[in-house]
Amino acid sequence: MSGIKNYFNDFFAQDTSRKIRTIQKAKGERGERVGASLPYGYMKDPNDQKRIIPDPVTAPVVKRIFEMYASGIGMKKICNTLEEEEVLSPSVYAFNKTGSR
Repeated sequence: MSGIKNYFNDFFAQDTSRKIRTIQKAKGERGERVGASLPYGYMKDPNDQKRIIPDPVTAPVVKRIFEMYASGIGMKKICNTLEEEEVLSPSVYAFNKTGSR
């Protein structure tokens, strides 16, 4: 009897996994967010919670990091520059904004 139960449990797990992958794929094709956390430099649109928009506080920091790296500056020097200017790290900024880790 336990062999039959295990078979049905495996079938149920496979079916659920397939359904979740199908839903995630459909959301991605519609242009909706699939991930749970927001990338640094973005925030949820106040009018539409499914859309993300650039965060006016952190988007310039992301652009600056990209420009510095594209111009040939190494990651260590970029980190040192941001540390000297006391720019908050993404995790510290998120903690200050939301109060959670």
